[in-house]
Amino acid sequence: MKSTEVLAFQLGGVSAHDGVETTVTVPAGTAGGMVVITEGPITETPPSDFSFRGQQVDITTPAGTVGNPLVFTFSLFAPGMAPSGVEIFKTTVLVGPCVDASANPDPCVESRTKQGADNIVNVVRTSTASPWNLPEPGLLLQLASGLLGLALLDKRRRRAKGNAREFRTSLRSPAR
Repeated sequence: MKSTEVLAFQLGGVSAHDGVETTVTVPAGTAGGMVVITEGPITETPPSDFSFRGQQVDITTPAGTVGNPLVFTFSLFAPGMAPSGVEIFKTTVLVGPCVDASANPDPCVESRTKQGADNIVNVVRTSTASPWNLPEPGLLLQLASGLLGLALLDKRRRRAKGNAREFRTSLRSPAR
């Protein structure tokens, strides 16, 4: 069986106006079920050394395992930032690097890469879905680009009005 990739569709892709795009890959052998990706207001409290970006990504999906993990790809608008400067949190826990081809430790970051001039792609392996937060260490990202700071402020205002974006789809286990 092949894995199933689910993409949260966003017009125009990741940009200053929509700072994150999320892809979920569900591994083969996972029970069928609903995949839901919701971008909305932050509900988690960041650690003292960080502040979270203007939105949280909540993912609901059938569980994977450490040996056969879910793969989440977060494409971020982060002009002027190096990939190593953009961390990711599962709820409020900083996610470290993977040590092998599984989700070890669970969760873990498989890779952080630059995509074009302004985007950074974080690929995460995990056995379970949850809320995910993308931090900005202090005001570093806002200082890197005034445009980004304005976009995040605008996004916080939109989120405060209850405008959450949601993507849903159903997965069925392929016939054997």
